[in-house]
Amino acid sequence: MELTDITPMSTSDNSGKGKHLLTQVLLMILSTTISLVLTLGTMKLVELKHQKEDRRLSAMMVMSSIETRARGLEKLSDNLARTDSVGAWLLAQPKERLELLPEEQLLPLIQEVTTLRLTSHDESAEKIFSSSLDTWKNMGNFQFIDNVGACFSAVNSAEQYWNSWVKEVDEASKDIFSHPEQYEGGNIAIKHIFNEEMRYKIARLHNFRGWLKYAAEVLRHTNRENMAYIGISEQEVMEFTDKCEEKIELTEQEPNAMDYYTPELDSASLTSFAPLTACLDSLMKVQTKKP
Repeated sequence: MELTDITPMSTSDNSGKGKHLLTQVLLMILSTTISLVLTLGTMKLVELKHQKEDRRLSAMMVMSSIETRARGLEKLSDNLARTDSVGAWLLAQPKERLELLPEEQLLPLIQEVTTLRLTSHDESAEKIFSSSLDTWKNMGNFQFIDNVGACFSAVNSAEQYWNSWVKEVDEASKDIFSHPEQYEGGNIAIKHIFNEEMRYKIARLHNFRGWLKYAAEVLRHTNRENMAYIGISEQEVMEFTDKCEEKIELTEQEPNAMDYYTPELDSASLTSFAPLTACLDSLMKVQTKKP
C-alpha cells in the first residue's frame, strides 16, 4: 500500500498566506472607509448646498416683503390724491359760500376726507426671518441682520404712525356727529369743515402723501444694502416680487358679499314658534276687545 505524503508545509508558506489575507482585509477596510467618507462627504456637500439655497430663498422672501411694503406705501399715497384734492377744495372755500350748498352735497365730501383706510402688511416673511436669526448669525452676516431688522422696524413704525392718525381723524369726526351741539356752525358738514382741529387734520393729508412716498424710498434704500450684503441683485428681487404679486385669472365669477348678507330664515325654527304666535294673537284679540 502506498503511503500518502503528509509532510507538513513550511513556516514560510504559512507566513506568506497570512500576510496576503491581512492585506486583503486591510484593503477591504480601507475601501469601505473611503466609500463611507465619500458618501458622507457627498451628503454633507448636498446638505450644505440645500442650506445655502434655503438661506438664499429666505433672504429673497424677506427682501421681497420689504419691497412689497414699499409699494404698498406708495399705492396708499397715490390713493390719497383724490382725498387730498377734496380736502384742499373744502378748506379753500369761504364759509358763506359753502353754506349755500345743501348738506346732502357736502356730507359725501366730508366722509371722503374723514373715512381713511388703515394699513397693514403680511408678517409671514418677518416671522421667517426672526426664526432664522441663529442661521444668519452663524454665517457671520451681522450687517444683513441689522439692516433687515431696521427695515421691519421702519415698516411697523410707519404703519403705527399712519393708523394712529386715521383713528384720530375718525374719532374727531364721530364726536362731531355724536355731539353736534358742542360745535359751531349750521349743519354737520359745516361743523366739520370749520372746526379748527378738523381743518388741521384735513390739511395734513397733503403732507402725508409726501411722507408715505418718502417712507417707501427709505425702505428701498436700506433694502438695496441688504441685497449687496447677501449677494442678490435688485433685478432678482424685483422679478421675484412681481411674480409673487401675479394673480391667476379665474373664469368663474367672484363671490358677491351681498348674496350672503340676507340668508333665509330656517323654516323649521319658524314653525316651532307657531303655538307662541297663536297665543299672542289670542291675547291681542282680548286686549282690543277691552273698552
